[in-house]
Amino acid sequence: ATALPNVPTSPTQSSSSSSGDTSKPAVNFITECFFLTIRAMHLGLLKTLNRFNQLLKALHEVTKAKKKLEESKGSWLGTPAAPENERQLEEINKQIDTLHAHRYAVEAQMLEPKFTEAALRFYSLVTVWIVKLANGGKNTLPLPTPPPMVFATLPEHCVEDVTDFIIFLSRIPRGLNSMDVGSLDSLMTFLVVFLCSPDYVKNPYLRAKLVE
Repeated sequence: ATALPNVPTSPTQSSSSSSGDTSKPAVNFITECFFLTIRAMHLGLLKTLNRFNQLLKALHEVTKAKKKLEESKGSWLGTPAAPENERQLEEINKQIDTLHAHRYAVEAQMLEPKFTEAALRFYSLVTVWIVKLANGGKNTLPLPTPPPMVFATLPEHCVEDVTDFIIFLSRIPRGLNSMDVGSLDSLMTFLVVFLCSPDYVKNPYLRAKLVE
C-alpha cells in the first residue's frame, strides 16, 4: 500500500511543528513531492481541463451558428447579403476546423492510458489523505464537528481538483476503465463522506460537483 504523506492531522501537531519542536519528525522528501504534485496538477492538468471545457463550449457555439446560417440560406441566397453570408460561413468553417484540431491535440495527451492511470492513482491517494485529515487520522464516522483546523485550512481546490478530473473522465467512453477496485472504493468513500458532511464542504457549486 502507498504510504500517506507525513502531514499533521491535528492543530496540536501543526502548532508543535511550527514552534520548532524537534521531537516531531520533519517533513520528508516524499511529503514535499506529494504537495508539489498537488500544486503542479492544479496549475497544469486542471487548468488544461478548464481550457478544454471552454474549447468545447466555443465549438458548440460556433457549430450552432453554422447550422443557423445554413438553415436560413434559402432566405438570403441570391440577395445582396449573399456574399457577406457566404464569407461568414467560410470563416465559421475555418474556426470549426481549428477548434477540432485543438480538441484532438488535447485529447491525445489527456486520454493517453498511462497518463490517466497515473493521475487516477495519485488522486485516489489524495482522497484517502483528505478523509484522514477530516477525521483526525481515525477510521471512524461520522466526521467530528466542527471540522479540525488542519482540514479547515486546506485549500478548497484540493477537493475540487479530484471531482473535476473524475467528472472529465466519466464523460469519456471507457475513461474510468483503468480505475482499480481499491481506487474506486477510496473515491466512493470520499464522495459519500463529504456529501453527508455539509459542515466540511459548504460551497454549493462544489457540492453539486460531488453529486455529479
